[in-house]
Amino acid sequence: MHSIDAVLLPDVFSRELVKLGHILRNPLEPTVRNFIPSDEALKDAALEKSEEHPTEPFHATVALDRKGSFSVNFTRFLGVGASGEHSDFLEIEAEKLTEQSFVNADAALAKICRGNTALEEWIKPFAVHRKPVYFVIGIQTLHKAKFRRAIGKGSAVEAYAKIPVDASAQMPVNVRAQLTRGGTGTSEGTVSGVFGLKVLKGTWSIFKATELPSWEGKPYWTWVYERKGGADVEKLTGLGLHEMDQSDLEELQKERWSNEEEDAEDDDTEDDDA
Repeated sequence: MHSIDAVLLPDVFSRELVKLGHILRNPLEPTVRNFIPSDEALKDAALEKSEEHPTEPFHATVALDRKGSFSVNFTRFLGVGASGEHSDFLEIEAEKLTEQSFVNADAALAKICRGNTALEEWIKPFAVHRKPVYFVIGIQTLHKAKFRRAIGKGSAVEAYAKIPVDASAQMPVNVRAQLTRGGTGTSEGTVSGVFGLKVLKGTWSIFKATELPSWEGKPYWTWVYERKGGADVEKLTGLGLHEMDQSDLEELQKERWSNEEEDAEDDDTEDDDA
């Protein structure tokens, strides 16, 4: 079993949209252009998952970034003060936080990949361009969470004033939507959903047929990469799983912000055309 840190997501996502076994382009955007295995493949992989482990009650203080999203970090660092003279935080009090993971992530990934032509088509561009993918091996879910704002100067969370959430407060988009659906814009509303993900980074290796025994039980594909002398050149390409570190997380955050800026520019262009 992989014992790794869970990544705090920038928002709380519906558990129906983010599940164990999903393969992501960027774990900080878990519902954008990801690969969702078939129900049959997920059911097969589910044989590798653990029981849910609850922490009840659950309490944490989460820093907000410049756009009002949760400041992405590993969840074990929650409550660590932010640098700078002024920061906004949300204090979270939940009925419980549950965590469920694959006991054997490698076996689960192999079951999802085996004979999966839809996955082969989706994942090939990543392999050809050596871009990583991310495999969801664990999910942390908030249940009936309440929020309060914590505002002040300095980096010591304990020194901040704690006040109810109101409609004008900065907060993640999905959190705001759930509070609104609850009929209130204050801490009296509750939020439930996926709060953190345990993911393994999938990277690519080209190997020779003689090395195939070392990839037994691991996902690999045979793809045509180029043509030489009028003949197709096939290569064996394997997908290996690795743990992420802080630098990986920082690069993913930069990519997420870049994608958001590009989407905003596209929206502006469409408005101008209209």
